[in-house]
Amino acid sequence: MRELRKDAIEKKDRHDVSEITATKYVYQDKYGILHASDFEDTAYYYSTGAYVATDEISTSHGYPVINGVKVKLYGAGEGYVYTSKYARDNDIRCNVTDHPIEGTKFEHVELSSEVKEAYRIANEFYMMLKF
Repeated sequence: MRELRKDAIEKKDRHDVSEITATKYVYQDKYGILHASDFEDTAYYYSTGAYVATDEISTSHGYPVINGVKVKLYGAGEGYVYTSKYARDNDIRCNVTDHPIEGTKFEHVELSSEVKEAYRIANEFYMMLKF
């Protein structure tokens, strides 16, 4: 399930562990970094106006975990992601497609198929939030 949400909700002062469900909330912060939370109000409060409710991921310390891979994504575009602030600032992209993308600088690091797939899915979430 992937549901884009923009609803304004009230921020809670504290959360109880019993509130955690299988639904997680993916959002982009004001710096363009992709995050994930167990709590919808946190996603709304720290997002840039929209967030995605999903049951396809888990979370670890504010970041999405996709198929067991903790994803730190600093930006994305069609078919590529930025895996660090330095890469984003210098437009060094990481290709997450199965085909070459011409005309841009790409990282020279070869990702394992599991990591590449996790970043490809993260790219899909990021592109849903890009507006």
